[in-house]
This record gives sequence, C-alpha cells and structure tokens, in this order.
Amino acid sequence: MAASTAPSSVKVGDHIKFSIADDSVNVYTGTVVGVASFQVAKSMGTDLAARHEQVRAALTAQDKSDISSVVDQQFLIVDIGDIRPLVIAFEWITGGAVEVIELGATYTIKLVNTSKEKAQEALNILRANGISCKLNVLY
Repeated sequence: MAASTAPSSVKVGDHIKFSIADDSVNVYTGTVVGVASFQVAKSMGTDLAARHEQVRAALTAQDKSDISSVVDQQFLIVDIGDIRPLVIAFEWITGGAVEVIELGATYTIKLVNTSKEKAQEALNILRANGISCKLNVLY
C-alpha cells in the first residue's frame, strides 16, 4: 500500500499520486522534478494567482478557506507526462497529503473494434479504481 505524506516531505524523483482541491474528478500521478517558491514557480508559464483563486473558492465552498496567500506558498513541480510539468501549491492538494507510490510495470490493454466513447468509459472505470492510464488511438 502507498504511504501518505505531507507534500513538504517528498523529494525530487519521488513518484506521487494526489488530487487537487478544486478538481474532484482527476487523480494525478507523476514524478516530482522540483520544489519551488512562488517567485520561481510563476516563471513556469502557469497563471498561479488565477488557479489559487479557483482553489480558494472550492475550499470556501467546503468551509476550508484558510489557505495562505499565493505568494507565500511552496510549489511541487510534477512531471505528469504532459508538455509542461504541473505546478501545484502544497495547500492546494486535497487532504494536505500525497501518496508516495512505487512504480510498477506498464501493461498494454488493447480494446479492439470499439468506439472512442466505450474506450473512454473503460479508462474511467480503471481510474475510478486508482489505476493511472491513458488512451492512445490507433487506426
């Protein structure tokens, strides 16, 4: 089983799993590539102030609005396989903890002669059960 830990305890190279307070749908997994202050993190091309307000609004709706100013935050920089890494404030992480995970093997599952919608439904079922997966379409 994966160990939960505070975001401030993770190290560069750790593989982590987490969700963000304003996004109850997605669970992110990736590799920590850095930890940064606001001054460094804002140079990574993400509008951190706007995202901070989204998270603050979500937390306010949950009666948990006591988060620090965006300029006082520390940020994890996580490679999630996108073009740019995900820049995420410690306090934006749901429950204030990430799971440090062991990387397992990669498996390929082929869904043949099915629609993209059915393939997406299969991925949603896997994700709902804590499995990180993506859809590659081959014709």
